[in-house]
Amino acid sequence: MQGKEKFKSLHYIIPIPPLPEQQKISEILNAWDKAIKKQTQLIEKLELRKKGLIKQLLTGKKRLPGFSGEWKRAKLGDATIFLSTNSFSREQLNSVKGNVLNIHYGDVLVKYSSVLDASKEDIPYINEQIEYSPKDYVNNGDVIMADTAEDEMVGRCCEVTNIDNIKVVSGLHTILIHPIIKFAPKYLGYYLNSERYHKQIISIMQGIKVYSITKDALKNTIIDIPNIEEQAAIANILSLCDHEILLAKQKLNEFHQQKKGLMQVLLTGKKRVNI
Repeated sequence: MQGKEKFKSLHYIIPIPPLPEQQKISEILNAWDKAIKKQTQLIEKLELRKKGLIKQLLTGKKRLPGFSGEWKRAKLGDATIFLSTNSFSREQLNSVKGNVLNIHYGDVLVKYSSVLDASKEDIPYINEQIEYSPKDYVNNGDVIMADTAEDEMVGRCCEVTNIDNIKVVSGLHTILIHPIIKFAPKYLGYYLNSERYHKQIISIMQGIKVYSITKDALKNTIIDIPNIEEQAAIANILSLCDHEILLAKQKLNEFHQQKKGLMQVLLTGKKRVNI
């Protein structure tokens, strides 16, 4: 039995309220759809604003009030060093228990933002039976970059913050970038994810179906370095943008959950609406 014949043989009981109640239910759910659409548009607007600020502030095209000094330029290899990473697969990680957290390149590509708060984000553990080297722990201000991807997202990275007493290591297909000159917190994470810098990443990519970058090529990329105070001011503005976007996304998720809950009670007759 296939296709239409199989479907015809199935018998479903569909609750059908009176027409006025159907219309009222539709009005209620439509109100949530409108709220979801409006919130989605707000998120798009906030993300577009952040993108514009990044293009202006991280290129020096727009200077913040009180700053006018010339920016320095340096090779990434002169401002940072690359530390050891590991090759633990997903199968060697878990989300329940362990002593050491492991940042996987897949999470860098699709899950984490430019700044990763180690005290708040969901980072998997290395399975307890696996050995690791304490000297390879990630430090506050280190940047973890994905060196492999199936598209031009290769080179996406996150700066790790709020590690404190948390043990974190850099995982499979990542480059662990450790600054050897002083940067303001979060600045390097935002800068290395900027369109301006990523153009250099694209120019050094290798591969056809899967793209990758090498440490040797990465060392020669150029970064713009304003003074530490301007770095901090830029990072603060972009961090505020991220916070606004996060709150807006949380609100959107609330609307989705509310609509789901309403559908469960209104479309089953568990809760009736007043006409």
